[in-house]
Amino acid sequence: MKRFWMLFVAIFALHNSEEIFFNLPTWVAQRSQIDWLKSLYQQPFAYELFVAVVIGLTVAAAIIGYRVVTQNSIRSKIILGLFCLVMIFNAGTHILQSVYAQSLMPGVVTSVSLVIPVYTYILVKLHSQKEGVKS
Repeated sequence: MKRFWMLFVAIFALHNSEEIFFNLPTWVAQRSQIDWLKSLYQQPFAYELFVAVVIGLTVAAAIIGYRVVTQNSIRSKIILGLFCLVMIFNAGTHILQSVYAQSLMPGVVTSVSLVIPVYTYILVKLHSQKEGVKS
């Protein structure tokens, strides 16, 4: 279980880094077709707030992963599975918005190359894992 959490956090951090380095707030403000999202990212300090939130989420995922792995394997499996599902959905939104805007949304490269395949693999392994078996 520990290696799945480490893999999850590493890919989550890479995905978030792509969004930060390629300035997701500016991309959304300029290209998104979702008005409320566009207006959210057009606010002053949108980039700085986005960076702080993304770093905070990455650190929180690492802390949660560490805590649940050391305390309860069933809870760890459930939480990791939910995190993977949420991130696969997030990856889908990156792909859809990239297609719709005809421009690569920051985060789409890691979504296609890492998030979807690796998190799907983790979900399959978690589902097939017998109770009490450690990974």
